Amino acid sequence: MGDVFLTETEGRQVEELLRYGFEVPSAPKWWVINVAIARSLAMEGEPGDEFGRPQANQGKGAEIHLEQIVGRKTSSDDNLEGALRLLLGAKHSIDLTDDEACFIDLLQRHTRRGLQELRATWRRGNDFYNFLYQDFFYSQIDSSPTQTISNKPLLQNAMQQIGIQFDLIGEPIIGPRITRYIMQLRAVDGQEKLQASLGRLKFVLGGLPSNPMITEQDGEKTLALDIPRTPREWQPIPAKTVEATVYDASGDLPICLGVTPIGEPFVFDLAEEPHIFIAGATGMGKSTCVHAIILSLLTSKRNVELLLIDPKKVEFAPYSRLKNLYRGQVCTAPHTAFEMLAELVEEMERRENIFVGLGVVKISEAVAKGHNLPRILVIIEELADLIMQYPEIEEPLIQLAAKGRSSGIHLILATQRPDAATFKGLLRSNIPCRAALYVQSASHSRIILDESGAEDLMGKGDLLLKRAGHKVQRLHGAFVQSTDVLALNRS
Repeated sequence: MGDVFLTETEGRQVEELLRYGFEVPSAPKWWVINVAIARSLAMEGEPGDEFGRPQANQGKGAEIHLEQIVGRKTSSDDNLEGALRLLLGAKHSIDLTDDEACFIDLLQRHTRRGLQELRATWRRGNDFYNFLYQDFFYSQIDSSPTQTISNKPLLQNAMQQIGIQFDLIGEPIIGPRITRYIMQLRAVDGQEKLQASLGRLKFVLGGLPSNPMITEQDGEKTLALDIPRTPREWQPIPAKTVEATVYDASGDLPICLGVTPIGEPFVFDLAEEPHIFIAGATGMGKSTCVHAIILSLLTSKRNVELLLIDPKKVEFAPYSRLKNLYRGQVCTAPHTAFEMLAELVEEMERRENIFVGLGVVKISEAVAKGHNLPRILVIIEELADLIMQYPEIEEPLIQLAAKGRSSGIHLILATQRPDAATFKGLLRSNIPCRAALYVQSASHSRIILDESGAEDLMGKGDLLLKRAGHKVQRLHGAFVQSTDVLALNRS
């Protein structure tokens, strides 16, 4: 009898990873199981009860024997049981030496949570081995205090090599991921020359995870130059940052995605935007950004309803029991999503008629007159997939984007594939607020932001936020998972 059980969907995922990820279809399934467990152990928090043994209505999937997972019948060099007991015990602060039932239960929950994370971050066609390297090695963050405070002589030598003359203003500012140097360039054309030489500056400084970035400027000569540090020197930005920032914030829909490059929490009112488009390459933090928005909305305790649309059926699955879901469910079927969005168009028109009767023009004025109308936030996890499966869905989205603001209906549209076919025409023109995470090319950055820059980000939550009437703002996203949202929902 199997000791770790998977749903039908998870069973198919294991087969897909063996065939298209490892590219060894005949390999044993425990290859994938061990990768999933490792991925879950690297995540913050503990896997909840939703990752326990699947229910009968989730379909019959694979059954993986404990002996296969831990290698009980193999040589001592290949037997992972002792290591897994120690790792799981340390993660959960319990002794698993003789507790077989608890050991199996934790293997079960970490396996399913890890598989969910792999579904959300890896896509067929991407190099699986490179993905594992980036996810397990390059991207792991050391939470110890930053050790490289600043290295002014190194920067001065590097700038001299690329022919830039400058004077430093004050001491370097140490942020969670970057070191910021405020400088005054001596030549009038120094900024243009520096901008063209950032790639070379990265090479001369050596070991940087991405190009330096000019993020603030005052006139032609004074600017801020952000030098990225290596991932092991990053300081983590926990979910508590979002909660603490939003809890007492003003505004109708205060949102915190994370902190500025110098570590100051950053909050803005989504109701003033009033929609946002979020895009970035696989594994760069798009979904984490969406979780931060949901956590912000729940923390602020505003009167909101959430219409969660998840065509991948993965990212929003843990939210099926949120207290304020629109129509009490997470929407996964494209045709149902279309029907619910069309229904919201009708609700928008109904509210407009109410406003006419009250002699007001927007939802805040109607609420002030005693009408308890919740704001409704439509959050779509993968816009490109949804439009590809159901092209007709673009019509109600355009209507809501154009007219939803005054009636309190807002769109948060996210995608891993920022292409012109996904974000175009009327939909684009009605969503000026954009968040771009790392993308592979300047052309992708221009699709999101109408300008380049996102191709020079560091990844893992590093983003550029563009809002109407504001300069592009660089932020480091907080590390927020569905478990952080669910913990708040239960409190």
